[in-house]
Amino acid sequence: MSDKDHKQELIALLEDIMSEINLKPLHPKNKILLYSRYLLSKFSWHFTVATLSKTWVSENMDSVVNKF
Repeated sequence: MSDKDHKQELIALLEDIMSEINLKPLHPKNKILLYSRYLLSKFSWHFTVATLSKTWVSENMDSVVNKF
């Protein structure tokens, strides 16, 4: 898998999981726990294998997170 593939998969995964968690009828405190524990574990492999800069993460992934 190339870095480009990892980036595309990360964005798609982020959007899917964020919208899935957002639609659940949970207290906001519990949603934050899901975001912090579940999302990080899903992303850790991509961050370990691919060369992703902090700038790319902040520019691309932060904008997706801010939608929710």
